[in-house]
Amino acid sequence: MRVVVDSNALREQELQHWLTASKSHYAVLTDYLWMEIYKGNERLALIESLATLRNFPDQVLLLKGTKEISAIGGAGPGYANAMIQSISRAKFPETVKGLVGVERAELSAMLAITEHGRVAKAHFKKTAGVRDDFVEFLSVADALFGKGASAEIRGRKGLNRDFLDRFFFAVDSMYERLLKQHPSKPRSVRGKNRANHFMWRYALAANLLTKKYIKNGSNVPAEKRLVNDMADIMFAVYATYFNGVMTSDVGLRSLYLELDVILRRLGAKVPTHYIEHPDTRALFSYGDSNEAKAVEVTQP
Repeated sequence: MRVVVDSNALREQELQHWLTASKSHYAVLTDYLWMEIYKGNERLALIESLATLRNFPDQVLLLKGTKEISAIGGAGPGYANAMIQSISRAKFPETVKGLVGVERAELSAMLAITEHGRVAKAHFKKTAGVRDDFVEFLSVADALFGKGASAEIRGRKGLNRDFLDRFFFAVDSMYERLLKQHPSKPRSVRGKNRANHFMWRYALAANLLTKKYIKNGSNVPAEKRLVNDMADIMFAVYATYFNGVMTSDVGLRSLYLELDVILRRLGAKVPTHYIEHPDTRALFSYGDSNEAKAVEVTQP
């Protein structure tokens, strides 16, 4: 099994227990994870964040950058495997070796992580344009969802078929817009495979958050909240291609579960969540994972 790991899960015992349970358990690391690790003091953050993973160097998979992944054509078999760096198995053990030099504050190692931190922070700044685009999208959400959408979402009644049609029209509209804005201009995926395409799932997750904002009475959240939610979108979307996401963040877990339920109802390909898998169900005590039943937007 391969599980996407959120930054807050890196220091939790759950990760160690899960990796110890089987050599076929892999931690999947995204570029957004590295951006979060390098937010503060690079040296301390790296040492603390990799404290567990360094003991399992052969059970870590590194993904390509989001920009490269979103340009992958099609959405057929092997789509998730295409997201993994070809040198992933060899690259992380080298990172672990370099960590020793970081702990000793060796000059070469310090220069390397400083450069890695600079690249990660620069990459994070580049997402500002995406955030601006998302804010603009939020500001016109009412128009995309249809007249009176805000009142309908905030109401206590269930969402009708007409709203669902408008909701998925908004998802498709955002998807086509993202394709046009991408430097590689990837082709639009049609038919049932559309729900398997990375950028369509991103558009779905963004619209689910938009619905949540409207329901809470605020179209555009504060900048810090929006930045965190943008990261949650990426972790949740990546998780739908692997065996879920390991996180203590309730909001991220809720978003992933909602995506999982909707995608399955659309007939999309979504691997079994690691918590539900027989190999790990007995390892942890999570309570009823059927919180996914609370999903409010599902395609009949």
